[in-house]
Amino acid sequence: MKFSKEHKLFLASNTIVAFSMAISSTFFNIFVYRYTSSSIEMMILFNAIKYLTVPGVFVIGSYLTKRISLIRIFGISMLIYMFMLIAAITLSSYKVIDYVPFVLLIGILWGMGDGLYWMSFNSLQQILMKGKIRTRFIAIYSSLSGAASIAAPTFSTMSIGLFGTKGYLFIFSTILVYYIIAFILVLKINLPKDENINIDFFNKVEHKKYTKLKFNFVLNTVVGFREGVGISFLSLMYINAFNNDDIFYGSFTTVIAILLVFSNYAAGRIYHSKHKNIFFIISSSMLVIASCFFGIVNSKLSAVAYGIIYNLIFPMYYIPITVLSFSIIDYCSKTRGEIYVNMTARETGINFGRLIAMLTTLLCVNLFHNGLNFAFTVTNLAIIIVLLLCYTYQ
Repeated sequence: MKFSKEHKLFLASNTIVAFSMAISSTFFNIFVYRYTSSSIEMMILFNAIKYLTVPGVFVIGSYLTKRISLIRIFGISMLIYMFMLIAAITLSSYKVIDYVPFVLLIGILWGMGDGLYWMSFNSLQQILMKGKIRTRFIAIYSSLSGAASIAAPTFSTMSIGLFGTKGYLFIFSTILVYYIIAFILVLKINLPKDENINIDFFNKVEHKKYTKLKFNFVLNTVVGFREGVGISFLSLMYINAFNNDDIFYGSFTTVIAILLVFSNYAAGRIYHSKHKNIFFIISSSMLVIASCFFGIVNSKLSAVAYGIIYNLIFPMYYIPITVLSFSIIDYCSKTRGEIYVNMTARETGINFGRLIAMLTTLLCVNLFHNGLNFAFTVTNLAIIIVLLLCYTYQ
């Protein structure tokens, strides 16, 4: 099956957003870390505020669909991201507020942008795509977002190399343009109207659907637990392993992003539901071994080894889990209102898991000499739990 015009526009707009997010994710945590005088606690607070904000904004976004379209909600998220970047640039340049208010404000704004963006992205994906089209979209989108992540660190590295510390200002200013382009593209999507959207977060569902939705919540909570450190602090662990060498870090992330593009493409081509158990066993085993090695031995060699293994194997882990999660929502959702409610439950699970990971990280940082590395090792063992959950779900 070929992509329609709407599929292509949706893919293009979100690839641009992925590029912008790749830049933000790569360097924003490091930016906050350095702005707050290398405070791990401030980093944890920053990410915890983001994750606390997202589920509530998801709920708000669901109710907003009664009055405005998902396309406009997508646009609002772009505006919030832009405002967040402007606020971060302005406040950090003039240092008009202390660390804690800065972290709280930027964390809340980022969480608001994430909440509305992922609410609209996931819901639009669920509405516009079914079956093989969705699997194909996930694989292609993952490859394109991987390609975007190739360009992002290269662009960032060159900016920092040319402008020094002012490179951050140039980077964040450039992202604003890409958010505007993404907003314009998504406005061209023709989304079928649904006049009877009923949002009810307390509606009772039949036992079989409830069991599936409960499984989906637990699955995504565990996935979020792994992501809590793996996403929020991986860039910081890399930069520490590379002795704060931003140039080497940017070059390294470019190389491993190239690997991710090819591995996403290959996984999308060979994946079939009958192969999911083999995918889970191979990918989970290798990810656990690589994660533990990097967590225990935080050196340049272990960082390079982890980056290569992770980016080669991750699509074999990610694609089956994502397809399974969305398939459950498909089965349990008869109306758009139910899609929004079940998407909110899924996202709540992910962010609940991330919050638990933040608390685990805070505990480890205060109890152990190399606490961040230890927390990374512990949270990545959640991969084993995901493997067992998915393997037993038939």
